[in-house]
Amino acid sequence: MRQPQRLSVPLLLDRDQAPPLQEQLLTQLKAAIDSGRLATGTRMPSTRALARILKVSRGVVVGTYDALYADGYITGVVGSGTYVAKDSLDAARTAPASGRPGPAPAIDLRPDRPSSDCFPLPAWRAAWRTVSYIAPGVAEAPPLGLPELRAAIAGHLLQARGIVLDRHEVVVTSSQDSALRLVLSALGEDPVIALECPALPMARTVAARQGRVSSVPVDDQGVRLDLMRGDWDAAVLTPERNPLLGARLSLERRRALAEDARTRGSLLIEPALGGVLDLDVSPLPPLMSLARAEHAALIGSFGAVLTPALHLGFAVVESGLAETIAKADPAHYEQPSPLVQLAVSDLLASGGMAAHLTRLAGRHAALWRLVWQALGDLPGTRLLRAGGTATLLLPDEVCAKRVVRALAVQRIHLTELDSYVHPRSPALNGLVIGFGHLGEAVLGTTLRVIRRTVSAARE
Repeated sequence: MRQPQRLSVPLLLDRDQAPPLQEQLLTQLKAAIDSGRLATGTRMPSTRALARILKVSRGVVVGTYDALYADGYITGVVGSGTYVAKDSLDAARTAPASGRPGPAPAIDLRPDRPSSDCFPLPAWRAAWRTVSYIAPGVAEAPPLGLPELRAAIAGHLLQARGIVLDRHEVVVTSSQDSALRLVLSALGEDPVIALECPALPMARTVAARQGRVSSVPVDDQGVRLDLMRGDWDAAVLTPERNPLLGARLSLERRRALAEDARTRGSLLIEPALGGVLDLDVSPLPPLMSLARAEHAALIGSFGAVLTPALHLGFAVVESGLAETIAKADPAHYEQPSPLVQLAVSDLLASGGMAAHLTRLAGRHAALWRLVWQALGDLPGTRLLRAGGTATLLLPDEVCAKRVVRALAVQRIHLTELDSYVHPRSPALNGLVIGFGHLGEAVLGTTLRVIRRTVSAARE
C-alpha cells in the first residue's frame, strides 16, 4: 500500500486576502518548484491529502494541480502518483531572459568518458538486491579488500583475458590511479619509471610523483624497447593498445620485455582490462603470462566501463608485494565501502559485467565506423583507434592547437595530441577524439563539424 506523501514546504494561505485561495496556492507551489525547494522528481501529496492539510475544499487543490499540469510543472505516473516534472526546474533556470533559445549544450570529446545511456541498470539493480539480503558487518574491509570481490575479479580476468593468477593477489583500491600509486610506492624510494609516450595524464602524473620518469616513444609495434636505455625499476605500459595511438605491442617485443625485466629485476605494469573492448583483433599473451610473477603487475578500474562514481579499482601483484601493501599505512590508499565491494562482486560473478562489456564493445565498433566514414579520407591525415578513442594525425600545415580553438568556439571540446606527450619528447600534431560515450546522432553531427573545421584550417 502506498504511503501518504507529507507536505515538505510551507504553504500559507490567507483567507482574508483578495486573490482567491486557488491562485495563492498555485503561485506558492510554482515558486517552490522554480526555487528548487520542491525538487525534480518529488512526489506531491494527493489532492485529497493536500486539501485536508490546508483545510480547503478539494476543488481548490484539483484546480491548482490542473494548472500546474498545464504549465508543465507536475506530471502524473499511473498507479504511482503526481510528481514534480523532470524538466520544470531546468527549464526555468536555463531559459534565456530574451525568450530566445539558448546555446546548444557543449559536446565533450575527452577520452574515456563513460556512457550513461549504456549503463547496465538491470544487472546493477539485481546486484544491489542481492546485497540487500546481507547484513552489513561492523568491521572495516580487510587491507587487501573483501575476499568475495578479490575472487570475483580473479575470475573475471580469467574469463576476459585468460589470465591465471599464479602467485599473485588482488588488491582492492579506490581507482586505477590509486592502484598504480600503491604499486609504485611499494618499490622503494625514488624508483626510475619507464613510461611510454604518449600517455594518459593519470599515468604521467602518478609516475612523476612516485619517482623519476624516463619517457619511451611508441611506434606501430608498441613501445620502443631499443630506446628503454639505462636502469629502470618499473615500466608502465599499455601492450594491448596505446590509449592514444592504438599501437599494440608485438609478441616479439613482449617476450623481449619479459626477459629484460627478469634480467634487470624490474616490474612491468599493464592495464588489467586492456583489449577487452576489441572485437576485431586476436588476443596476444599479456605480460603477466610471459614474465615471472615478481616481474609483472596489473592495474585496473571499472570506472571507464561503468562510472567513475563507483570509486573502485584494483591491482594484481605478486604475493610478497601484496604482503608489503597489506602492512602499509591505510592512509596511503582507500577502498570503496564493503557494500559497494559486495555489489560489484555480484555483478562480476553473475556475468552481468561480461555481458555489459560485450554490448559496449559492439557499441564502440558501430561508433568507430561512423568516425572512419566521416574522417578516414581527409587528405594528408591518418586516423587511428584505441577503444572508444580516435586520434586524427594532422599534416604539418594544419595546426592542431588552432583546430581545437576553432572547435571550442563551436562548443565542441577535444584535446590536441601533444598535450599527452612528455615535455622532453618530440611534439605530435593531432586531435584526440573520445567517441564511445556519444549517441550516433550527436556523434554524426559533431564529426561533420570537425571535418569542416580541419578542412578550413588548411586553406
